[in-house]
Amino acid sequence: MAHRKKPAYRDPKLLAQDIFNIADHLHAPVMIIGDPFQAGEDYGLTFLSEMKKRPIQNHVAFEFFVPPSRILLEKIAEAIPNFNIEISPESHDEEVRRAFGRPYDNSSLEKMISDAIVLGCKRIDLFFMTGSPSRPLHRFSIRSITAGPSSNGSSPTPSSCRSSPPGAFPGSRKQRL
Repeated sequence: MAHRKKPAYRDPKLLAQDIFNIADHLHAPVMIIGDPFQAGEDYGLTFLSEMKKRPIQNHVAFEFFVPPSRILLEKIAEAIPNFNIEISPESHDEEVRRAFGRPYDNSSLEKMISDAIVLGCKRIDLFFMTGSPSRPLHRFSIRSITAGPSSNGSSPTPSSCRSSPPGAFPGSRKQRL
């Protein structure tokens, strides 16, 4: 954090302008690194207000650290017609998720996914880890990959499910074997 005591956030109006500049020159997806609501709801809403002033066709991917509420998803859908979501629950297992500092349960994650689909989200990426420090080998199962049935008993029906090779992610928690 470059000798700072807390994160520095780019002005939300400048963040929107950055995306407009990209959209003027490229017809490629844009990824917002970091949860735009981490700096506070006012920050995120100011950003969305700016984005709503000038609709773009680019897909804009939002990274969330906790599942956003339906109200926030509605505001995103109003401002950005082609929005995508990325979130890293790390595991289907809530105990393992809590060990990674993810303070939400499966039902709130499932609600976010359902709301996002209804509101027109174009893509939802969920990132799961294997070999997590809080998951003994006997707790790993195929459910870690498929996420198994939802908490309401229904089975997921993803339009596509892909597995990526393992990688190192800057800022991820150090794995201990």
